[in-house]
Amino acid sequence: MKNPTHEKGVRVIIQMISLRLGVARTMGKYNRTMEALRPELNEWIRSAGIFDYVFDAEEVVREEREDGYYYGEGLHQGDHLHPNEKGGRKLADAYDLTQLTGEKPLQ
Repeated sequence: MKNPTHEKGVRVIIQMISLRLGVARTMGKYNRTMEALRPELNEWIRSAGIFDYVFDAEEVVREEREDGYYYGEGLHQGDHLHPNEKGGRKLADAYDLTQLTGEKPLQ
């Protein structure tokens, strides 16, 4: 699929939908049915072929438990959804700046 934004010189960057199982414990507004849809949406994002850079934040912050994947302990602000300083640093360090900007790194 052709991305029409490229004709205007615009790059499209997208981040995968983050883990949310822990949100159900802290806020009660998320459930396993919704969680089952999240990986399907992420697979579409990954395979659509219309984005210039797809950043998989889940891979960076996920923690596997017996009952599924959660936002890693010590990486969120207590809501299992938003990164704290340590989680934010880990995410920032994981970005590929060449992919993000579309520019070659300075030598």
